[in-house]
Amino acid sequence: MQNSLPLIIESRIHGDMYVRFGGRHFETYHRKVERRMMPSLLPYVVKLCYAIAGVVAVVGAISVYIKMNNEEQDVKKSIMMIVGACIFLVAAAQALPLFFGVTS
Repeated sequence: MQNSLPLIIESRIHGDMYVRFGGRHFETYHRKVERRMMPSLLPYVVKLCYAIAGVVAVVGAISVYIKMNNEEQDVKKSIMMIVGACIFLVAAAQALPLFFGVTS
């Protein structure tokens, strides 16, 4: 009977460095930490995109109101730009988790 673990899950001391799962412990640990941190920050970034879209919408509505009261010519252009910016921010917030491969 063999007393060692299968090679896939075996850990060993290699010189003065702890070697695990075919790679050095320090390297594999940091790769996993980076992978774990990204999904944890993603919901905050999505909420930040929604918050920025809300601020853009409110500031844009105020600027359109001022332009309409002053009877300026480019009110329609301003409305279209603000709506486009808000649609972009909402779409970016929806696409960001898909871009990084995170599913809910």
